[in-house]
Amino acid sequence: MKEIFKINEEEFGFSESQLVEDDYLCENPWTDVPLPQPCWKPKFNWNSNTWVETATEEEMNPPEVKPELTEVEELGQKISEMELADLEKENRIKQLEAENEVLGMQQT
Repeated sequence: MKEIFKINEEEFGFSESQLVEDDYLCENPWTDVPLPQPCWKPKFNWNSNTWVETATEEEMNPPEVKPELTEVEELGQKISEMELADLEKENRIKQLEAENEVLGMQQT
């Protein structure tokens, strides 16, 4: 058995497929050329007897959409950012205190 495809000239690809005996001879608008995999928007080229992928790169590999954060997740993210900013400030204060201490020792 083999799968054959009815080519849809107005649209992309095929409008239906059927399983037939291996010795079945296809006539227009049918073909027994297997679809390439993966296959997004195939169009059959009768001249080369091949399927051509017509999908754009963006259609095949859509940009990753970041899911929107829930209100709780958004608040959690803001809290984390504020805590990080506080830690950075605390580290800077400790660094300045240490520098002050060194400068104070140098003056005596």
